[in-house]
Amino acid sequence: EGTMETSNHPTICYRIYTEDKQENAVMKAVSEFCSGFTVYRECLGYWEGVQEHALIVEYLGHDYDLSRIKTLASVIKNVNEQQTVLLTYHPVTVVIV
Repeated sequence: EGTMETSNHPTICYRIYTEDKQENAVMKAVSEFCSGFTVYRECLGYWEGVQEHALIVEYLGHDYDLSRIKTLASVIKNVNEQQTVLLTYHPVTVVIV
């Protein structure tokens, strides 16, 4: 057992919420930025009152990854030809069992 904490860098859970338009291209982009991640598929989202199929990409990293993940969110926004995507992040406690 162990944790993902390293020195003074807590583990951060990053999530990018995007429309499910170009899934293969999105997965390729994410793979170029992250060696491990989780994708939540078959989600429903609403943007400006309109329902859309959504993907949520989740990555566990550290505070120093924020700039890189913001860049990834921009890449996904461009791949999907969207006005915006939503990026959230918060500290989490991780235990590897």
